[in-house]
Parts: sequence; C-alpha cells; structure tokens
Amino acid sequence: MKPKMIVSFFVVATMTLFSMLTIVQAETDDTGSAYDLGSVMTFGDIDSTHVNFDAIYFLHNTGVIQGYDMGDGAAEYRPDNSINRAEFLKIILEGTGMATNEDYETCFPDLIEDAWYETYICQAKAMGVVQGYPDETFKPEQEINEAESLKILGNVMNWEVETEENQLWYEPYFDYANGKNIIPVQDVAATMTRGDIAEMIFRNEEVKTLELEMYSEDSIEELFAIYGIPIYDIYMIGSDDDTNVATDDLNDGTNIVAYISEDGPVIANGEEEITVYVNLIAGDGSYVEGHELEGSIMVPRNIERYDFEDSGNGLYTLVLSSYDAGTFGLYIKDTSSGDIFTTEVTFAPGEPDYIDVVDVLYPYETEDHYAYIYASLHDEYGNILTLDDGYALWFETDLGQFVERQYDAETHTWYASLAADVFGEANINITEFSDLSINENVTVGFDMVYIDVPEAVYEGETFEVPVYINYAGYDSLADYDLRISYNSGYTMFVEASDPIEGDEFDEPVYDVQGNEIILYQATNSVPAEDENHIKHVANLVFQGAVVGGSTIYVSDGAITTGGEEVVDADLPAEPEEAGQEINVKSTKLICIDVYTLEGSDDTDYMEANFDVDYAENIFNTAAENCNCPHYVNFTFFYQEIAQDVWQGITEFSGMDIGEEDDVIEEDEMEDIASALVAYDGCIQVFYVPQLEVDDETGAADPNGVTMGWSDISPTEYIVVDNSRDAGDDMTMAHELLHMMSGNTVLDGHNANATAQEQNDSINQGAEQPGNLMNYDEPGENITKNQCDLVEWANYQDQP
Repeated sequence: MKPKMIVSFFVVATMTLFSMLTIVQAETDDTGSAYDLGSVMTFGDIDSTHVNFDAIYFLHNTGVIQGYDMGDGAAEYRPDNSINRAEFLKIILEGTGMATNEDYETCFPDLIEDAWYETYICQAKAMGVVQGYPDETFKPEQEINEAESLKILGNVMNWEVETEENQLWYEPYFDYANGKNIIPVQDVAATMTRGDIAEMIFRNEEVKTLELEMYSEDSIEELFAIYGIPIYDIYMIGSDDDTNVATDDLNDGTNIVAYISEDGPVIANGEEEITVYVNLIAGDGSYVEGHELEGSIMVPRNIERYDFEDSGNGLYTLVLSSYDAGTFGLYIKDTSSGDIFTTEVTFAPGEPDYIDVVDVLYPYETEDHYAYIYASLHDEYGNILTLDDGYALWFETDLGQFVERQYDAETHTWYASLAADVFGEANINITEFSDLSINENVTVGFDMVYIDVPEAVYEGETFEVPVYINYAGYDSLADYDLRISYNSGYTMFVEASDPIEGDEFDEPVYDVQGNEIILYQATNSVPAEDENHIKHVANLVFQGAVVGGSTIYVSDGAITTGGEEVVDADLPAEPEEAGQEINVKSTKLICIDVYTLEGSDDTDYMEANFDVDYAENIFNTAAENCNCPHYVNFTFFYQEIAQDVWQGITEFSGMDIGEEDDVIEEDEMEDIASALVAYDGCIQVFYVPQLEVDDETGAADPNGVTMGWSDISPTEYIVVDNSRDAGDDMTMAHELLHMMSGNTVLDGHNANATAQEQNDSINQGAEQPGNLMNYDEPGENITKNQCDLVEWANYQDQP
C-alpha cells in the first residue's frame, strides 16, 4: 500500500472579485458516499456494489442509456435482463452519435414496417455493420449472444482485427476484444444481459479514449474526469472561510485533500493568469518531492495538457491563461502515483466592446411576415457576453413597431421582430442597455415589391429569383404590373413561372424589352387576401452568362387592390443603385492527391470522397455568400499505401520509428510526403493512423497530438488523423484553407498562438463561433477576410 498522501490545492489569480473555482458540495451520509447518488445515478436497482456499476454509471451520465421509467421520477436499468438484437443496435448507434434516425424502406422481410427499430437496423445494414441471416431475415426480437454483439460493436467502432485462414466468423472479433480486456464474460454463445452490454461498451470507450493497450480499472477515474463525470466517492468534509475542503477516499486507502481558494475572476485576454499551486504532503506531514504532475484542461473538442513545474519542497505550480472565456474542467494527475483530482477553472469575458448583427430576415422570408433582427454582444477578443453575465441589448426603430424583443439562451443572441403597415426603410439602432456608446445600426426595407436575388452563382448556372408583392395597408390584391431591370451582359433571362399552382394567380404574363422584363397578371377569380399581406406571385429564371457583376432591380410598378384602387410602387429615387447585386463567378479546378496509409482509422475511398465533397460544399457556400471570389471544384485521385511500404520509406531515411509503428511524427511525415510525388499542381493529402508532434528539442512529445496539419516547406502536403477528427469531418476543409492561403489563414482560440497571431486570427474572423478555423466552436463558415488570403492565382479556371 502506498503511504498516505495529502494534496493541498489552491489557486491564486490576478484579480479578486468572486469565486472562479467551484467544487460541488453535498451532504455526506453514514457510509461516506461521495455524492447523493440519486442526483447522478437514477436507477433504483443499481448501487455501487454491482459488478457493472461503473459502466452503467458512465453510460447514464453520458446520455447513452436512460433505463425504464417507473413513475414519480424513479427508474430502473434491469441489468440482468437479456437484450435483443434490435435493442443492441439502438444502444450502439445512439451511444456513438451515429444514428441518423432516417426513414428507410424495410430492409429485411421480418421487420415490421415503421417499427421503432426499423431505422437502426436498416442504417446498420446500409453501413455494412449487419447482413442478416442466410435466410435473408434479421430476427430483431432474438436475444443477442456475445459473438454477435462483438462483431457488431467491432464493425461500428472500426476495430483493427486480424483474420487468419480457417477462422470462424466471430474469432477475429473475439481475439481482439479478449486482448483488450473488453469482454465481460468469455463465452461466445452466452446470451448477453443489459449489464454485460453496458460493460462491453464502457470498456471499449476507455480503451479508445485513453488510447490504452487494454482496459484497466485503474484508469476509470481518468476517463470520468475527461467526460466531466463526478467521481462518486468524493465527498465534502467542511468549509473554512474562503477555503473549500474536499476529500477523495481512494480504493487503496490513500486520502487526497484539496484546498481551493476563492480568488478571481481572470479575464480571458491572454494576459491575466491563473497560478495553480499544489502541495504534496505525506501522511507524516513531510513534503513529497520528485513527483511529476500533469494538468489537463477539458476545452471543447480537445484536451490541452500541461506539465506542472516542480518548485521544490513539495510545491508544484502551473500558470494558465486564455483568450477563450468559459468554465473548463481541470484535472490534476500525479503521474507518479496515478492519483487524480478534478475541479473547474473559469476565464471570464471582458467588458462589452462591440455588437455583431448576426442575421436579418426580411418579411417575405419569415412565416409570420415580420422582419427579424438577430444580434450578439462581444468583448474585444470575440468572446460572447450573455444575459447571465448581466448584459442586455435594446432595439429601437423609426418605422413600424416591434412585436417582441427576446433573448435566446441557446444561441446567446438577442432578437427583435418588427412589423410595419407602411412602406419605407426602418432604421434600427441596437445598443447595449447600460452603455449607449456600444451600438450598431441596421436597415430593413418594407417595400411593395421584394425580389430575392442570390449573391453569387457560377458561370452557366440556372437560378430563380422569387418575386413577392407586399400590399400591407390594403385589404386585397387584384393584379400587378412590374418592370424589372437586369444586366443582360452578365445574366440571361430564361422565363417566368407560377410558383404556387391553384392559387388566385395563373402563370405570369411577361415580355422582354432590352434589359427590362415587363411582368403582369390579374387574379383568376377573387382578389388575394393573405393574412399578412405578402404574396409570392412569380419566379424569374435566369442563367449566369459571363463572369462579372450584375444588378437586378424593380424599376417601376403598380398594384390594383380588390377595391380597384391603383397604387404605384414606392421606389427609391435611384432604383438601380438600390438593386440587389449578383456576382457570376468562375470555378477554380483544384486537384487533390489523397493517400491513405494502411492502418488509418475508418478511412477508405468513400470516407475520403465524403471529406472532399464536404470541403467543396463549405468553400462553395462561402462563394454563394460572396465571401469567396470563386467557386471550387475539387477533383481527387485516391491510393492506399501498404504499411510495409510507408514504414519502409521512414526506415530507409534513417528515422527511428521504435515500438509505436502507427504513430507518425513530423519528420517521418516529411519523408513520406517527399517520397510520394504528387501530380503537377495537385495538393497532397495523407490520412494516417495517428499523429504526434515533436517538441522544441526534436523529441517526440506525447502530449502533442493533433487532428491534422498543413506544411508548405520544404514539401507541400496536408496530413489528417481521422481517428481524432471529432466526428465532424471538417479537418480536410480546415487544412485546405490553411494550405490554399500559404498558411496565412490562422486558427482561432489556439492556445499556442502568439499575441500577434491571436490578434490576426480575430481580424480574420477565426474567433467567431461556427467559423471553420475556430478550435473551440467550429462550423462551416469562412469569412471574406479569410477568402481574400487564398492564393487563387495558383489554381486554374474550370473550362
């Protein structure tokens, strides 16, 4: 048994306003149980002595299992019940986040159409996870045995199983799971219980997440810490002034006591720092020296690991700063003993600096035909300030009236809906409620005629321009007469069509005179009387003819009401200047050479093709939004490189791979990329088993893991570790934007960035939530500033 050790842990911050570190406090019971298990484990038939408790506790707190509702807030898991094949598929697909819940045509003859299980079974069949029995049935109600469950789990989780001649179908999966200590019972014919299934999924998750050779009970606390799940034998033993005291009663008898000071908050500006001091004190009161402590911050999509500095006399320190505001899980691991303590650190946003108008929806775009304005509040580093932070935005208008002003806690945006029964422009001023100097203005037009012109199309693309009549202030619409102008040098008019069959208006009548379309129609029966007085009357079909800019606008028009009153359209004095611009853009043809190094997780031609298509869609959405000046057409060549070939390249160059043959270091990747010459002008992309970044000394850094990188010197290539792609498949697009800009497009919220790089990334828009380059909250958005950095001249126009 290890000697008893006390860990005193406290935090010193540069400001002292309110507590920035928190520990969950709970009453202890007679058993010294960590938490009231009713709050974190809601199954009445399970307690901490059950053989599958850790597994069920973990899966419940990660949302994988819910149990049986017994009423009055009670639930049971029933771990000893058997589980059928359909139930098992649901747990696996929902638990891994792979479930699409799509509607499928019945894929096995013995499935009941539209039954709850149909979507899971047919999705699994489409994925190649299940094939059914030789008689072409699936037998959804049949109890599942260990052999069947191992094969399904292995196929879903992409186990790298090894097959041998004359093996039975289940043996590769059994051998893999047995070697990883994933199997709770070693009987392939045994009927699996709900407890067995939970144990198997849990053990597999530990091995995968912690990258272990095999499952071990010693790593359970580390897995719980990564997922932010309370360790159930932690309990509070008291509080003294500004110090919280927590005791972790470990299974081996070691006691960890944590003292946490309540200093803070620390502003997320990259300068203010949190200093974490940890004292290791043995049971006899002496300081413990020479241990290695590791601190890990659980930020979204990633775990950032830092080594404590050994300051002597049992004192260990860690200094943290951040540009990213939020509360993050912090766990401290004594790597010498394996002990772990978990808490949280909070970086607060700064003072309000600017308002961002997130979106504007015009009346014709919304169901209730109000205009909607969405806005968010930010500090100077791009962090979002919320209502919970004590801030609010206020909207004012000089036309119409607001129907509602609300805050959306899910998106952290304020929005207002605006109605008007007169025509004109509404000038809307948005201010921070307590500081009127922080403001933003936006204009929303309430026009008689709306046309919805796309911002950009590619050369030769056919597109529609919907036409809407707004007859606000009048009871009904009898007919309309419009003149719509366009630049025939860049866009070619094709036809006008009826958007709504069977309504009051038939096909629109039109005539083309030069650069003008004369569009008119009367109702075929009674005047239109839409509740919100906006009518979709026509679709104009155009084609992008020549690359360049064009404008489509209403140059003249009038409507006749049901009372036979003729009303002229209230148009701007210079309607062509107020028209909607459209850009006809060229398409850049960009070729990509994709290589998969054998052993790469879940990567084949289909996966690579999906990633390339997804990247193309992200870039082309930016072109449609006028952020990028060109569309792209990514074409790619695919080849798998056998493991003995790519390892032979690194061995020939003198690189020492060592025991971790599947771990690719930077120097090894450079050798591989140099040896495999790309087609002229093509971008090389490599999918690899696992990446590892070197530290400044050139030695392998076990904490330096990444999902990918792009290198432009001396060899240009992109490398993707698909096993760490976080399930969003954005790494390809992310690295292509790096590569195509010569690595001048920077990452947002990158903890390793310099102050200048951080400032540049903010100016580029990488800090915005939903931006492709945002580490913490990534999405599909690319800003104009980022697109402008792409070296478009390096790529040819598509003929």
